[in-house]
Amino acid sequence: MLVRFEEHQSFDPLIGQLLGFGRDVDSLYDSSFESPAVEDAAFAPHLDVSENKEEVVVVAELPGVKKEEVKISLEKGVLTIKGKREEDTTSGDARGLLREQRRGKFARMVRLPYEVDAAKVSAELSDGLLRIVLPKAEAARAHEITVR
Repeated sequence: MLVRFEEHQSFDPLIGQLLGFGRDVDSLYDSSFESPAVEDAAFAPHLDVSENKEEVVVVAELPGVKKEEVKISLEKGVLTIKGKREEDTTSGDARGLLREQRRGKFARMVRLPYEVDAAKVSAELSDGLLRIVLPKAEAARAHEITVR
């Protein structure tokens, strides 16, 4: 039997505060690259952002999303990922017992830490992961300088 979890029911207030603090810390960390949220989005997919000498790589979790439903744009140093995850269609007499997966429109905006070469950006959606490779512009790449 599934029982709906209510955070306020018989939950130790101290534990609730600790969990809330963890969420607050996570939100501070997550917002380091973010721009303001897109208002009409139902949810924002989780991201990993990494870099090496040559490029910045953004990986977004998009399980169940078709590549035709994803739109990516890059403007003034902000990468925007928008799309839609289709609503689940259950048979007419089925009754939902638990619904945790997000559906509908999604959006995520990331302020990039470097200028990128927009002409060389690539994106691939495979196994529910969207991988965007953003090559750094020549001016943003680290250069070694020989001492004479």
